Amino acid sequence: MTAKKRSSKKSSLPGLIAKIKVEDLLLLVGGITILMIIITIGHYSLPGNEFPFKSLEGLSIIYLFEMFIKSTSYKYIYFVLVPLLVVWIAKLFQKKTWNTKKAGLWLGIGIVVMLLIYFSVPTKTGFEHIPAAETPDVKMFVMSFCPFGQQTEEIVKPVQDLFGDKVTIEPHFIFNNMSGRPVERSGCLKNNTLCSLHGLNELYENIRQMCVWKYYQEKWWDYVFCINENYDQDTVSEGWKACAEENEISVARIRACEELEGIEMAEKDRDLSDELKAYSSPTFVINGVIYQGTERTPETIKKAICKGFIEPPEECNIKLKDDAISTNADKEEKETNTRTAYVVEEIDRNKCTEEGVCPKTGKKAVPLNEGEG
Repeated sequence: MTAKKRSSKKSSLPGLIAKIKVEDLLLLVGGITILMIIITIGHYSLPGNEFPFKSLEGLSIIYLFEMFIKSTSYKYIYFVLVPLLVVWIAKLFQKKTWNTKKAGLWLGIGIVVMLLIYFSVPTKTGFEHIPAAETPDVKMFVMSFCPFGQQTEEIVKPVQDLFGDKVTIEPHFIFNNMSGRPVERSGCLKNNTLCSLHGLNELYENIRQMCVWKYYQEKWWDYVFCINENYDQDTVSEGWKACAEENEISVARIRACEELEGIEMAEKDRDLSDELKAYSSPTFVINGVIYQGTERTPETIKKAICKGFIEPPEECNIKLKDDAISTNADKEEKETNTRTAYVVEEIDRNKCTEEGVCPKTGKKAVPLNEGEG
């Protein structure tokens, strides 16, 4: 008994490693390789990537696994689960010879496996498919009263300030065509072909902000921040005038633009967002390609725009503070044109007075252009 005990104590870790079968190691290495290949295929078969093997596009679901282990706090659970899974599988194949030392050995192998997988998974920055141009064309799609859109406007302003006249971050607005769909309430005009998610007041404010951009582009940011800080969709119908006057913007000119050009401008943005598939507020489109990064800070937006330069300017070497809010796509509310519009009863234009005030609602209608129904 003593001799047996002594011999068991002398059993060293190198000796234990020597007892592992070559087939087990081949199985382990082969399994890790196959798993990493599947993860990589899953990453590059995401929609928008030029992936040649259409039959394997279903593996893009593995991207969710990548996001799970790379972009969320749950990665710490992953750090524990993978080594334990390796130990459990090893124990299944070595029931008869299993002991504490083997458990420790395979736990170590499991940790190595976990690290190999974690650091081999490609991280998606969102910059990969942005084409380069001499001067990047940057479009920012928002809704004037979407909280995420307003938050992003705060984030983007330092980027615009950094680039100055080298880049123009051009605002556009998301309108939805809800014709033929059941609508409970309406933020819609023109037989539900022009709708705004947060109601009719948002639709009008979208149009006014488009008018400010057209006629007072240099004052657009100040006007928008005034609206964001002081008004919501319930109070903006009168409050916008104060923001215009505060920034020396002609109320009469914006009102005329809203009435005479507003519908046509809104329809152009609606069609543009459909063409570019820019349905979420906010969405950035750089040189015709949607920036798909999950992080939005001044620095990441700057990097995405710099990717769009053939020859990046010196501003790309300046790091912006990331003290703005960063959010993950899986945690954000996606505001798309597939959602039900929350709207009030559509204005009956035929019953409005010549001044454009409708007796039912007291709201001012945007006049239709001649010949429109």
